[in-house]
Amino acid sequence: MVLFRTCGLGVIHHVCGEHEWVEGECSHGPLVSTEEGKTFLQMDSKSHKAVRDIVMDRAWLKTLAFYVKFR
Repeated sequence: MVLFRTCGLGVIHHVCGEHEWVEGECSHGPLVSTEEGKTFLQMDSKSHKAVRDIVMDRAWLKTLAFYVKFR
């Protein structure tokens, strides 16, 4: 659960177009030309808060290990 919480933090930043932040960075490497110009969520917008609520939901995080293990 701790591992995904760390990755989840990355998702919260990534969807806003931030690929480096104080606590870490995305592991995807450089963006390719097809990814340039995409629209990202605004930090603290309603959509961003919804993503954050989902990614950090404790009940969902507890079930994640099952899905990751048996995918």
